[in-house]
Amino acid sequence: MRKIDAQEAPYQPPPFDPDTMSLEPEFLQEWLRAQAGFQMVGQTCLSMLSDTLKIFFMTHEEINGFDCMGACGKGFFKKNGFIQGYRTGFAHYGVDWSQCLVDFDILEQVVLARNPTQHGNDIISTCIHD
Repeated sequence: MRKIDAQEAPYQPPPFDPDTMSLEPEFLQEWLRAQAGFQMVGQTCLSMLSDTLKIFFMTHEEINGFDCMGACGKGFFKKNGFIQGYRTGFAHYGVDWSQCLVDFDILEQVVLARNPTQHGNDIISTCIHD
């Protein structure tokens, strides 16, 4: 995409000839394919990171014999998401999050960014839409 945008080799367009060329930008199909691949890799990374976070919390919950969903209620997890659910659940068992250096807002953003990639509403597109 960068090479196409910068018109670097091998993506150097020929001089424009209005009689034989369309108004469509040169290498548009290549750029669109690259963009789709870029988005797919990003969506896959978000999904894997979100799942890893969930497995991390679930593993520590199991190792410590906690029941975070039982402590907070299933509705709490559904309403607030699993990051806040596990934070609240672990706090119920005495975990002091005030000493934790993790930026939980970023973790929440990972999950929020992942959700539309996994719960799409367009059968012909993998793009995230507002």
